[in-house]
Amino acid sequence: MKNFLRILFIGLFLTLAFFALKNPAKTETNILRTVVPQKQSNLLDLSNMYSAKINVLIEGEEPEEVSDTADKFEKLAVQNNLKSISVDGNKILELYKKSRGGLLSKDTAKLLEKNDYKKVKENTIEMIYNPLGFSLLEPEEDPFLLFTDYIMNLGDNINPDSIINHNDKYYRILNYEFDKNIALSPALLNKQVKKIIKLQKSLSKNGVEVYLTGTPVHSYYASSRSMIEINLIGIISAVFVLLLCLNYFKKVQVLIPIAGSILCGALTGYFATALMFPAIHVLTFVFSTTLIGISVDYSLHYFVCKTEDKNGEDVIKDIFRSLSVSLLTTISAFLVLYFSHTELLRQIAVFTITGLVTVYLFVVLFYPLISQKIDLNNSTPQVRWNFAFSPEKTKKILIAMAIITLSGMFFVKTNDDIRSMYKPSKKLVEAEKTFAEVAGINPKTSFVVVEGKNLQEVLEKEEHIATLLGNTKYQAISRYIPSIKTQQKNRALMQKLYETEISPYTTALSASSKVPAGDYLEFSKENFPFLENFFLGANKTLMILYDFDNPDVIKQIPGTEYYNVREDISNLVKECRVNCAKLLIPVFILLYALLAAIYKPENAVKIILPSLCACLFTTGLLGLLHIELNLFHVIAMFLIIGFSLDYSIFRFNGEKLVRDAVFMSCMTSAFSFFLLSLTGFKLISSLGFVLTTGLLSSYILSLLLIPKEE
Repeated sequence: MKNFLRILFIGLFLTLAFFALKNPAKTETNILRTVVPQKQSNLLDLSNMYSAKINVLIEGEEPEEVSDTADKFEKLAVQNNLKSISVDGNKILELYKKSRGGLLSKDTAKLLEKNDYKKVKENTIEMIYNPLGFSLLEPEEDPFLLFTDYIMNLGDNINPDSIINHNDKYYRILNYEFDKNIALSPALLNKQVKKIIKLQKSLSKNGVEVYLTGTPVHSYYASSRSMIEINLIGIISAVFVLLLCLNYFKKVQVLIPIAGSILCGALTGYFATALMFPAIHVLTFVFSTTLIGISVDYSLHYFVCKTEDKNGEDVIKDIFRSLSVSLLTTISAFLVLYFSHTELLRQIAVFTITGLVTVYLFVVLFYPLISQKIDLNNSTPQVRWNFAFSPEKTKKILIAMAIITLSGMFFVKTNDDIRSMYKPSKKLVEAEKTFAEVAGINPKTSFVVVEGKNLQEVLEKEEHIATLLGNTKYQAISRYIPSIKTQQKNRALMQKLYETEISPYTTALSASSKVPAGDYLEFSKENFPFLENFFLGANKTLMILYDFDNPDVIKQIPGTEYYNVREDISNLVKECRVNCAKLLIPVFILLYALLAAIYKPENAVKIILPSLCACLFTTGLLGLLHIELNLFHVIAMFLIIGFSLDYSIFRFNGEKLVRDAVFMSCMTSAFSFFLLSLTGFKLISSLGFVLTTGLLSSYILSLLLIPKEE
């Protein structure tokens, strides 16, 4: 029968591998895609607007040096798959000139609506005599400088090649983006960013400094540093496990089946997740590889209990109940995550459950065969790590932990800002700060998504919103391309101005008394490529608002949605955190019901109490240390449950030697997570700290609450 099950196991593993590798899942690095619900597609689109964009800021002491360096960068950027998103100012000006009869700045249009021609002429004279003033057209073509006024109100967006003087230094800004195919592949994107960083370093010389900012740059540095640290941690952890096993078993061969079972479980978890989800988030791997710490328990318990007088099948019989109950409770804890509305949690559930089941089956089915060739020399087994506490010490330790837990609860604070989980290097922070100052970027930004039956209706809605904004600065397509309705209105206003006020100038300027005809200005991708980023769909556009605090005014307009991306995402993360925390209650209820059905109800309380108290103690300790609780701290609680329940179950069920296996399992897991707490990536380091604290406290509590006699 077992041979049949072994063949079936291998067949299922190979089948999963075939279908998963036939259409491999992509790796997702954007955490928002796994936290933000799909129904919030607009919010996802907004958060990903700049995911493929890189900003280049060139700084120098002399404008010529800055300009020369910018030219060199532009020539080499094309070779590195960077697409310029700068504006061709000359081309845009020619397009505007052809349609200038319908173009008026917002302020001038208001004056003309009020027939305040006196003020219009005063503004014209002021522009003429301004030492820094200029005219884009000949006086007879634009006697009131209406066209020049309109272009000036567009800002610097149509003249991006200008050198900026800031704090006695000169700057030039270049904007690029990667091809979508590259942007969607983290591996390809990092490869290209690495080339751009190399280019940056080669051009930063002789008093010229090149700064890079943008999401791809942050992703590259964060992932590169994390991968180096995680690889180093993996090596150190492996050496620690090796030394621990050598010290206990005196045989290096024991590591081969342990590594084989873990590898088999990790691969199966990946195959199953890849088949169920189109893209696997990188955090799924971070969380789910913790199944190594859980699944190694099964192997350690087997080899600790394997003695000369027992064959492999006898060992399995002795520990089968403990293994099975441990697997059942861990699966139950993670199964609850699958029914959440968060894709990240569902991926973690699938990866971990399938991985653990695979390791369990590997131990039960194959270890009896493998262990026949491993002589452990356990003829006279003795318990090495037999920790015990006197009733007095037990009481003191429990009181101390209770005081820490209860007092810490009063200081627990939460932080759902996704940015708090990532801390960039000082160099990147300085680059972002300098770029924001030079580019004049306003940090308080919000968005309005406008939708209509056609583009003209969308533009009219944007213009209506613009009238409600007052003096609020904004960016939108309608700033650069007025609706046909507005252009017709502007022509009428300009015609009336000409008919009323042009006569004194006709002789001197040979000016026409009619507004230039020309075509109405309309959008096309070829003529206005820089406006493509304002489109979220065929008839869905985006308005960017700066320092706007009255969203209720906009929300009343049909076909519009207001977003403050930072606040909205924080609210969604908070909702996810709260829902995840609420899941902990049914998890404990479900686990208690399972344990009460297998053991007596009072014994179920003893088994589950260390895990429950460990979660509470860890939360209280976070409060005392003034570490703000976030979504991933809550997710870590599920991992603590998965680990610590094993300690209690094995101690309650096992033989004497099981105490050694539990201790080694705790030490290997706690040591690995302690190393994670030392990493530079705040998200991973905070998880490492929480898991280290939770595992150690749950192990200590299992010693205190489950006496060795039981």
